[in-house]
Amino acid sequence: MKKIFLIIVLSLLASLYFYKIDTFENINYANNLDIKDLFKHSLTVHLINHEESKKRFQKIKKIYKQYGIPYNLFPALHWKDNEHELYKLPITRSKPKMWGGTWGLSGSFYKCLKFAYERNYPFLLFLEDDAFPSMTKKYFFFSFTKIAELFKKNIDTNNVYFLSFTRYCSQYCGETNQFINPVSDKKINGAHSILFTRKSIKNILDYIHKYKIDEPIDNYLNKLHKKHIINIKIWDGKISKSGMFCGMYDQLDTFCHSRKSVIGKHYHY
Repeated sequence: MKKIFLIIVLSLLASLYFYKIDTFENINYANNLDIKDLFKHSLTVHLINHEESKKRFQKIKKIYKQYGIPYNLFPALHWKDNEHELYKLPITRSKPKMWGGTWGLSGSFYKCLKFAYERNYPFLLFLEDDAFPSMTKKYFFFSFTKIAELFKKNIDTNNVYFLSFTRYCSQYCGETNQFINPVSDKKINGAHSILFTRKSIKNILDYIHKYKIDEPIDNYLNKLHKKHIINIKIWDGKISKSGMFCGMYDQLDTFCHSRKSVIGKHYHY
């Protein structure tokens, strides 16, 4: 009995210890948050052993170097090479949308959230490895400074911030440089640059562990928004040079009527 009691006490102390770390970090960043902190807690999913992915990221690295943007590469899962591992994750594989590259990216996304949460990240900036600034260096950092200011005021909420979204060369970009609410009857497409609060990460992981990921990331997050699991905000920024995106980031080799994918088709029928 004494041994069982001791284990329970130690478990409670451990849980309190981690709770204090988490609370302290959130309070600290709520009062003092800058751009460096956002990039410090960023993860960029990248197929480390994939030759085409490595070639593509060399282009991104040059852009990041010009802008002075740090990055933290996170090993992504390839839908074919890492098939065995993907089947072990809480992801439902189905044709046509949850197949191929979409399936692999969903697994990478899940692992990123889990990695960030287990390491007590106070928030997470999730990036795909083909995301690059859609504006000049000066305007990029000016906008990100504003984002950091707005984000720290809501750091303890369940908000999920899309820093960019796909407009398919037709939707309107207001260029207000504010976070706005998504239009109720429209989905927010594109998952290459998203900022998560810690509370939103926990809510998403809890839902995934209960129901699994059964749609592409952007569709899945839209679904969770409608169910009030998270609260989506979108950055109403400028139109990217490609014409495909509103907000902070563009995507390499992505245009209105074409896209070059390093892993082939995202949907495999």
